[in-house]
Amino acid sequence: MKTDIPSSVTPCFAITSSERAFPRHPYSVRAARDHAAAVASRLAPPPPPLPAGDDRLDDVLVCVSELATNALVHGAPPDCGFLLRIALVRTSATGAATLRVEVHDDGKDLPPQDPDRPLVSAPGREGEPGTGGRGLLLVSALADAWGVSPFRGGAGKAVWAEFRFPREAAGKR
Repeated sequence: MKTDIPSSVTPCFAITSSERAFPRHPYSVRAARDHAAAVASRLAPPPPPLPAGDDRLDDVLVCVSELATNALVHGAPPDCGFLLRIALVRTSATGAATLRVEVHDDGKDLPPQDPDRPLVSAPGREGEPGTGGRGLLLVSALADAWGVSPFRGGAGKAVWAEFRFPREAAGKR
């Protein structure tokens, strides 16, 4: 049975997204962050949800850096890079929006998914703090939600973080 949707009915949400692949190279983390800043500032029709200089944009960029670094260090096989996907879902009824960043890699290992207890590596030598292992802890603190999903294509995974706008809709900070 086919049901026609009347032309007077408008969707209750709009999705705008961008995807870009990055090679396995240390500069790819900065390139991913720069790309995320450019995309986030122009994704939606005015007013953009993330104006330049907004501290919420800084939260997004820190999370992109951490997720991209994790993909390169822990997820991507030696000759593979990662895919950055940024999507904005805007609800037309309320004007609220959710910005989702996903970093896809071909790694088989999935990080823990308990947002209340993200994986943190052990400190360095006795009495010295470690220099790494705090990425998911930062993501957990800055994002409104985060998690890990198997990659739709069957190989690898996507580690994602979501940011709700306006900030009051997020229930954080």
